[in-house]
Amino acid sequence: MNVPAISETKIDQIPTPESDVVAIDVELLGMERGKLHRPTGKFGSLAISDGRTVWVILRWDLIQRALDAVRDCTWVFHNAQFDIFHLRRWAEVAERPPERFWDTMIWERILWSGYFDSMGLEDLARRYLDISLSKEPRKLFETYSYMTPKMLEYAAMDAFMTWHIYQAQRRELQTRPDAGALLALWNDIEGPMLEVVLNFKGFLVSRQMWESVSLAYEKQRDKIKATLDFNPASPQQVRAALAKIGINVPSTAADVLEPYRDNEIVQRVLEFRKAAKLAGTYGRKFLEKHQEADGRIYSHYWTYGAQTGRMASSDPNQQNIPKSPEFRSGFVAAPGHKLIVADYSQQESRIAAAISNDQFLLDLFKHDKDIHLMVARQIYDDDTITKDDPRRFLGKTLNLAITYGLTAPSLAKRVTQWNHQRGIKQTFSTAEAQTLIDSYFRTCRGIRAYIDTQRLRGQREGRVTTRRGRVIHLNLYNDQWMNIAINAPIQGGAADQMKMALVRLFRECKEQGLEFPVVTVVHDEIVAEVPAEQTSLYADLIERCMLEAGERLYPEVVWKVGVAIGDNWGVKE
Repeated sequence: MNVPAISETKIDQIPTPESDVVAIDVELLGMERGKLHRPTGKFGSLAISDGRTVWVILRWDLIQRALDAVRDCTWVFHNAQFDIFHLRRWAEVAERPPERFWDTMIWERILWSGYFDSMGLEDLARRYLDISLSKEPRKLFETYSYMTPKMLEYAAMDAFMTWHIYQAQRRELQTRPDAGALLALWNDIEGPMLEVVLNFKGFLVSRQMWESVSLAYEKQRDKIKATLDFNPASPQQVRAALAKIGINVPSTAADVLEPYRDNEIVQRVLEFRKAAKLAGTYGRKFLEKHQEADGRIYSHYWTYGAQTGRMASSDPNQQNIPKSPEFRSGFVAAPGHKLIVADYSQQESRIAAAISNDQFLLDLFKHDKDIHLMVARQIYDDDTITKDDPRRFLGKTLNLAITYGLTAPSLAKRVTQWNHQRGIKQTFSTAEAQTLIDSYFRTCRGIRAYIDTQRLRGQREGRVTTRRGRVIHLNLYNDQWMNIAINAPIQGGAADQMKMALVRLFRECKEQGLEFPVVTVVHDEIVAEVPAEQTSLYADLIERCMLEAGERLYPEVVWKVGVAIGDNWGVKE
């Protein structure tokens, strides 16, 4: 594409754009790495472009006037969450309706998720405009305390390129037969999610509780290491030590060692690794790095963190916090407050049942049955199987993994590992696994038909969609494309559902004059911190918003939300 050069760059002048669309970009000086979500860094510049001229504001006291001058324009950003978060440090920036702003980073995912992996501004400039932007000036913003001419040029070019990328994306959208569905996805879900995540609260952590757990794992790690005459952290030494006792393995990966867990040395090595991981990644250094002066941890939430539309978080990754109550109990409510932990019961299984129209599963959900137990009874043709029977694990594995492309060898491996972890030496064969998979498909005929249909559709169209219209492109040269074709509409549908619930909750809180209470979201789970006296009000509101999202998207299946209330995150086991 032939893009004109910037016609003029105006410094510290209030914008007078010739277009009703402007691109906006903020640059910070000396911002701490890994703190996109916190107000660090000194104001560097605000660049505003109408596609011809770029106005670069270097004085923070002019920010409000500059933004007011373009208030009636459509605002275009690349990563709007970052820019708006920091602009609000120096100016009043009201919530904008999705129809009045555009995020080229999010829109690139809406248009091309699964087709392209990289969504940076440099990638989009090369992709749409055939322009190569150097990343080198970017590093200058980390060390300089003032804007150099090179940095000014970079800031101006960022806004200028963003405006032209917006135009290219709009043209691309107009060629899509599903343009209406994609615009609705932005207007109803992805656009409103900007304000949702900008209003997440930090999560309070009890240093005393966290450090006591960390110290316990440090002691366990050191105690195990003291019992071994080799370094369990060294793969080479572990292999050599195991070879001496007749266990020859190609590597010391966990899945390779798992079948030998009944050996005491192997067991100690695996337990050492677990303790070392928890003491290291989630030990005292975790708090030193991430806990702020107010005692809270502020994760940065990416509203479109995976190709399926799932959210992600970073610095720290809140979604990777160990699920064990001992760690989650370290995340607490402030004095006079309670935590509400609400999650969808078997969210992906319900979506799979709904979109496959599997009558067996739909009936189980309708009558609030234990689907893992009932599937186990069905595939084994044995009504005496109880909840504590190991065969229920097989029903659960099939229900959860079959739409991820579970194969007989993989099932056999999982069951064998599960047995070994519980001291059962029995090996599960591939033939046995295949028999169970065949039995599962005879039971869940709708799931079988859905899998076949999705693979054919994916191969024919090169993409699949969620019920809400989210598109996930398939790379047919990727050997996982058939599994993605099956699972992406389910996982993406779960992402749509959770975002719809969050947007609804945010709007309800605003309408009722309530503080938005969310402190974290982990896939199918919302955690909120609320005043103790308003616990029932918020618990009912959160549950209702979550149920409404499920019923609106997937009315075929009965939805269930579990709600737990307590003083810490560990209240929900």
